[in-house]
Amino acid sequence: MKKLVAITISLLISNGYAVDLGMGRPSDHLHVHVAPDPVNARNGNFYLPLPDYYQSCFGFPLEVYRSYNSFSTRNGPFGIGWTFNYDIQIAVGEKGALQIVEPDGFVNYYIPVEMANQSSEVVIKKIIDARRLEDAKYLNKKEGKGVAFYKDLEQKLQKDSEFLKRQKERYLSAQKTPSDSGKYVSNSRGTTYVTKTENGYIRSTATGQDEEYNQNGGITRISDRNGNELRFNYDKKNRISKVLDSCGN
Repeated sequence: MKKLVAITISLLISNGYAVDLGMGRPSDHLHVHVAPDPVNARNGNFYLPLPDYYQSCFGFPLEVYRSYNSFSTRNGPFGIGWTFNYDIQIAVGEKGALQIVEPDGFVNYYIPVEMANQSSEVVIKKIIDARRLEDAKYLNKKEGKGVAFYKDLEQKLQKDSEFLKRQKERYLSAQKTPSDSGKYVSNSRGTTYVTKTENGYIRSTATGQDEEYNQNGGITRISDRNGNELRFNYDKKNRISKVLDSCGN
């Protein structure tokens, strides 16, 4: 029994994210499981990424990882529930609200940088107002859950930064608010920025990687600060037809 415990502890130490089956590191485009378990123990989701192709190249290797997600109802490039690592889409909602559907199905909401720079007091007030409005609609009571409840909520938001972050993403990220500067930010998987351009959008990361998207929201180019790149061509149905790397593959 002691030996089994020791092996389990060793596994958790050697795999820093092993405790989150079905979850990857924040920088991952595809969440890879702790082999061989393809199930997220928290929600029962079956998620299975499979490598199809790999061609080495400096900067960005040319690789295709196909994956199946049992929670996804989207009809992807390989059928319902299937996607792959370059299946990234920018979706523009009402009044210019932005969200990016990542390859694993995660919806990354972006808010205007003007909103992100607001003081914590202003953000907390907006969260509470949004929550009160939600409760009033659900309970059919103008006062929602009452003054004491929202006072306790305010104190928790002030003391718990992680809780504040989650509530901000829940109540403020999806607000239909366009950016006056054309620049949006998300902190869901590291800090990334999306900027509106004449030809579409550019998403930038702190590591110097840029992703360019066309007006239809499809990715057209991935590049780094050294000039390495991947380029994407599309067919008449707006589907990726060709991927080109810096090595001429």
